[in-house]
Amino acid sequence: MKFRTTKTTFAATCSLIVLLAASNASATTVPFVEDFPTDSASWRNFNGSADIDWSATGGPDGGSHAFDSFNFVNSLEDDTPALLRAQDDFGSSSGGFVGDWLTSGVDEFSVMVKHDAPEPLFFFARFASPFNFPAAVGLEFAPVPSGVWTELTFALSELSPQLIYEGPSTFASVFSNIGNIQMGVTVPAAMAGVDADITFSVDKAAITPEPASILGLGVGAFWFLGGVRRRQR
Repeated sequence: MKFRTTKTTFAATCSLIVLLAASNASATTVPFVEDFPTDSASWRNFNGSADIDWSATGGPDGGSHAFDSFNFVNSLEDDTPALLRAQDDFGSSSGGFVGDWLTSGVDEFSVMVKHDAPEPLFFFARFASPFNFPAAVGLEFAPVPSGVWTELTFALSELSPQLIYEGPSTFASVFSNIGNIQMGVTVPAAMAGVDADITFSVDKAAITPEPASILGLGVGAFWFLGGVRRRQR
């Protein structure tokens, strides 16, 4: 049986190859963006006891976003509470972040955040396996000002100065089996022990593949279609 390769077939085939490659590499969806279109996508609060809240408006583009509040009354200076949790065991983002980021070619995690604390805060992202270890902490070196949506970007490579590994963890052991992403802040002296509810908002959490991975998929698609055309002839 012969079949004809059209532009529509070409586009559909490319899409199929990308999906197959992603599914064969790991469960990770790459690229993936969680922009909370209808709810909080099972992201949880600071202790994982409840889903965070959701709003249809107020995001960085005026649309939907997710948020939660945290009280620093029991926090000491330089504590690092995890405030927003996307974890495998909660089914966060339907598992879009879960899997082998190395095989999937993920080289960046970015996220939009906002808070209403009375002073700028330093954010971090913690990346861990579904068992919460091994793990690495990604540091944002610039403080996030109050009341302004700010994009945080974490470069993911063995040489990234933003990554600090917990215990004997290594880049390969952490990012070959991602299950948990936790966003938090470092408690400044002025906020330690302060009895006030601070709102933390999140949107557009994304993992991005390195350009080489995208190129490889494209080459694979053209190779496949070239074979189809040769068989037709």
